Amino acid sequence: MPGDQGRPIGPIAGDRQANASAIALPELAFFVVALAVVVAISALHLFHPINIVSYDRDVWHHIAVLNALLDSPFHAGNPHIVSDVPSRSYMPWYVALAVLGRWLGLTAQQLLGISATLSMLALVVGIRLFSRAYFGQRWAPLVLLLVTFGSWAGAFNHTGFHTFSTMAFSASYPFAIVFGAGYIAWWLVLEALRSKAPRQVLGAILGAIALITAFMFATHQLQAAFAIGGMLTFALFHGSFPYARRGLIVLAVLAGVLLSSRWWYYNPLDYAAIGGFYSLPFTPPFDWTNPLVVVAILGHALVGVVGFYDLRRKAWRLDLALGTAGIIGGLIVLYLAGSWMVLRLLPFLVVFLQISTTALLFDLPDRSQGRFRGALRPILVGVIVGMFVANAAMATGFSLLAYRYLDGQADAKFETWSRDINATASAVRAIVGDGRVVIANWTTAYPMQAHHMKVVSIPYHFPEVPDSPVRQEASRAFFAPETGAAQRCSILRQYNVTAIVYRGAMVPAQVQLELNAFGEKIDVNDVTVVRLPAPGACAQP
Repeated sequence: MPGDQGRPIGPIAGDRQANASAIALPELAFFVVALAVVVAISALHLFHPINIVSYDRDVWHHIAVLNALLDSPFHAGNPHIVSDVPSRSYMPWYVALAVLGRWLGLTAQQLLGISATLSMLALVVGIRLFSRAYFGQRWAPLVLLLVTFGSWAGAFNHTGFHTFSTMAFSASYPFAIVFGAGYIAWWLVLEALRSKAPRQVLGAILGAIALITAFMFATHQLQAAFAIGGMLTFALFHGSFPYARRGLIVLAVLAGVLLSSRWWYYNPLDYAAIGGFYSLPFTPPFDWTNPLVVVAILGHALVGVVGFYDLRRKAWRLDLALGTAGIIGGLIVLYLAGSWMVLRLLPFLVVFLQISTTALLFDLPDRSQGRFRGALRPILVGVIVGMFVANAAMATGFSLLAYRYLDGQADAKFETWSRDINATASAVRAIVGDGRVVIANWTTAYPMQAHHMKVVSIPYHFPEVPDSPVRQEASRAFFAPETGAAQRCSILRQYNVTAIVYRGAMVPAQVQLELNAFGEKIDVNDVTVVRLPAPGACAQP
């Protein structure tokens, strides 16, 4: 019947013979490609992390969070400033990692490597489970995996994007584990829809849906919002199932969201409600307002628009079509509001288009149904494989550039890059002392708070810090050329600052002279430390 997706898309006619003659090939091919992806990304984060190349990478934020949780997994104070206010980043995923780290004696950087490995494993397992359940095709896991990393027409590197380039730098971040868990959650929804098992089994599946929903929403609200939206979309619009069954799944998802509010460090619902946070100024690494950039982000997944219509069953895939329409609606609203969060929603649109592209591939006729029409499938497969290889090559090239720079064999590509950030921050820590407050210019503060020091303000707004805007303005004003000595002294006293830390390349020469007069000047690699006579002490120079 129209819109009937109650059964997986099974092989028909020409496909059955091919499947019968290749019993293990689809599974083997998926295993080999998935293993290569997991090993390559995991090795980067476990043994040779390249995200430490820049002052403005989020890795420093996550290291600071894990350092605080390693000290006290269940009662940690703020990892950035002198405050008992906990961090929104004290999520279930990081608490679990910190407990593991305390047990095994691991560092925060090592835990991030483990986070990347487990996140990539969750992703390939999720793709495997979901694609087999949704398509019923043994080749579907391999195709969806190739499309997931190969549809992009550019080496986009930004948290939230599921590109090879992003994963090389950011697979250890919490969005990645939620991205993988989202596919597992979608698989659970499909299982719940189709389950004919006893009530106890169905109840267990619904309970798992509630738990994974709570985990995702308490870990990363934005990525979880997309995963939960997909869960509701599949629950309501996939196939032809009784309304009662759909309703039970929706209730399980909602129960999971409510359960997340019991997380003791913070209420994810409260945090997600702070909509103004997402409208703050932000300079992305690429111009998302450029139509050509948007087309490159969507890549060949754009052909997935055709896949919204099931060519074999002559019916619409309402789950994918309506889910995509909802994301596009959100993009339009955010764009009109002038919010940079459009950039974070674009990958969500890509995911549904990638699933639809996979569906289209299996819809296309085989060669037995005409020379031209039968050629469409191998052509699309060729494009998918070619783009996958090209994206892997782009990520490899960028990673090698970072390695060559860190080894002193190449010049800096960005002004925020530095070869010895960890060594620099460790030296500053030895000068300043653990737990002491430094005031640092913009992103220079990032690695400082990742090395057991506190800062006046962190580079980006975080609602869990009540006076975050005031602190940021204080830091901005302190390094501004127009600020006088009296105002700078007031800021130093207010926040009980022990030392001023800045990078000469980022601060005007005249301002440097004025700051150096406040105390003892000590140069550490590309950073200058001005140690005050005592914390908060300030005699106007």
